[in-house]
Amino acid sequence: MSSTRSGSTRNATAAVLQVPGGNGGGDGDGGGDGGGPPPALEGVAIPNDFGLTPAQVTQARYIRYSEATGIKLWNAASASLPTKWAVDSEGLSRFNEHVVDREMQSGWNAPGASIMMIPDVNGVLRHLIHNYGQLTPEDVAEFVATFSGQETRQAQNDVQLYYCIANTLDERGHLRIVS
Repeated sequence: MSSTRSGSTRNATAAVLQVPGGNGGGDGDGGGDGGGPPPALEGVAIPNDFGLTPAQVTQARYIRYSEATGIKLWNAASASLPTKWAVDSEGLSRFNEHVVDREMQSGWNAPGASIMMIPDVNGVLRHLIHNYGQLTPEDVAEFVATFSGQETRQAQNDVQLYYCIANTLDERGHLRIVS
């Protein structure tokens, strides 16, 4: 649904992985010192263990909470954000910034595991924080129903986000939510 990288990084990555066809000088066969492109690496598997944060490495694979790494990822993702929030307009902007930071750190936007890019009624993907005014509660509920109760990374990310928010609310915020 969404990418773990910004558009410019994604484009740079695609450019690095492409093997240009003879536009680098020389005879274009990639051999010798003629400045041509390197030979293609056919049949070489590129490991899928790169991520900008540890949580992004696992991406669409579910997290094994029975292992130490899984517990560390849970603790980091579900911990309180740096600033407590009273569920008021005064602290909303800062709260949103912190959620987006946690989203990047925790892989909540990883392809195949995103909980932040939600289709609206027309199927247009909208970011939960950046486009919250363009999503209805029904849009969000329908999206969550696609992975709720399943053994998926999306379901895990959803619960992480819930506990992150719950742990971030101050006493007034908790009272406003339950009232």
